[in-house]
Amino acid sequence: MPSLLMHAACPLGYLGDNRAVEAVSRAFFLLRYWLVRFSAAVSLGNIKDSRAYNILIQALDSKEVVIQQAAISALGEIQSIESVDSILRFAQAKDWLVRQRLAEALGNLPTRKTISALKYLEKDSHPHVAESASISLQRLEEIGNQI
Repeated sequence: MPSLLMHAACPLGYLGDNRAVEAVSRAFFLLRYWLVRFSAAVSLGNIKDSRAYNILIQALDSKEVVIQQAAISALGEIQSIESVDSILRFAQAKDWLVRQRLAEALGNLPTRKTISALKYLEKDSHPHVAESASISLQRLEEIGNQI
């Protein structure tokens, strides 16, 4: 039954259908396979519904780095300003993909802390992280100029 739940919910999540939030959230908690949890976190980001906040915050504490990456990205996609402090702890993560996902997510979260963190990530030793941070800073600058 749980895998049926996942097979039904994740496609709706990938399509951004907010009717899937509860089903995808249940699948995240019921099914312990990393791939299912990863798919659920990605789906929650695609849905862009703030109801996913608590699940995604919990996903940050996962032992699987790919789930952390998905949660960071999803928190950016749902534009969760309140998650900034929670995700900034990954600014010095060993895995450069985690730092890149952080830089990308911060581009959707305009705060003073975000800008400061992106300036720090612009100096990252990995070129993909530095480039993502620069792109996010440009995005935030454009948003600021439109206000």
